[in-house]
Amino acid sequence: MIRVPPGCSIEIHRTRQLEDNLRELESRFPGFADDFTIAEQILKIDPFRGPVISASSSAQTSTNRSLRKMHARSHAAKRGANKGFRLVYNVQRNKNTFHVYLVHLYFKGDKEDLTSAEYARLEKILVEIERT
Repeated sequence: MIRVPPGCSIEIHRTRQLEDNLRELESRFPGFADDFTIAEQILKIDPFRGPVISASSSAQTSTNRSLRKMHARSHAAKRGANKGFRLVYNVQRNKNTFHVYLVHLYFKGDKEDLTSAEYARLEKILVEIERT
């Protein structure tokens, strides 16, 4: 288990892609923003909670581009066995600050996993993050 060393801070950053996903899910599931806020709070405490997920081979060559996926339940989605959502994010360290970039969000009832096209799009987002 990876831990944040004492004295380090954690900052959460939402990407435009994430904001779009969040608006779409909130429109479908009123109250979803509350579920998402809980997930954000968990990542502020434990940014390494989600496992590293596979992406394209070029993404795996850079630790700054590794994606993690957090599984979370949604009380707003009251139907079916797949009531949870998935939050895809990236963690980068800059001196004593861990930056958690929230890059994608989806409802598990819509799909099981990301497509290769989605991985490619997320990799482009991570490249942009590296440039800033």
